[in-house]
Amino acid sequence: MNVRQLNDVSGPESWYSSLPVVTKNWLTAVTVTTVSANLGVLPLMKMVYDFESIFSKFEIWRIVTPFLWMGPFNKQQGFNTVIGFFLLYQYSRNYESGSGFNTGGGGGTADYTFMLIFGM
Repeated sequence: MNVRQLNDVSGPESWYSSLPVVTKNWLTAVTVTTVSANLGVLPLMKMVYDFESIFSKFEIWRIVTPFLWMGPFNKQQGFNTVIGFFLLYQYSRNYESGSGFNTGGGGGTADYTFMLIFGM
């Protein structure tokens, strides 16, 4: 009898694996991009949407990277960045796994992916 449920693992790994597919990938991409930019690995000016650079220099990553930047980790705006991460997690998970938004076109993940592709 497992009274204390010692075999039940509830930690960051189980939380991360319980996320829906699109939410998990988007949250991971946002976290990696934001942390890399804050540590100086990625220059912020290379992530800005710039029409000239996209079409003349073929820097196609500029189409996606503005959606992956959450904000700086400083005293003035650090709290806004943390709230942004929480809102991304909460609303993305609810939209993808919630039944209230399902239009019947393949489930929550398909509807959410369609909305992200054509809504951004």
